Amino acid sequence: MTSRSATATARTSSEARAVARTQTLIKGEHGIGTVRRTTLPGGLRIVTETLPSVRSATFGIWAHVGSRDETPALNGAT
Repeated sequence: MTSRSATATARTSSEARAVARTQTLIKGEHGIGTVRRTTLPGGLRIVTETLPSVRSATFGIWAHVGSRDETPALNGAT
């Protein structure tokens, strides 16, 4: 028997997979160097690159916030 929370988690995960969109930006040779952008349901964009020969991972965050994204009324207020 599956617990109620496990069922809810599975349903939420499958719903998220159904809405996430993935686009290949650069197709590498034999999967090496392939760059993909995935947009999650909340709008968060994740860019990944496949490098099977490298045993490491790199993580970066870019946020579209700051003075260039402020309205003229709020520009310089922070």
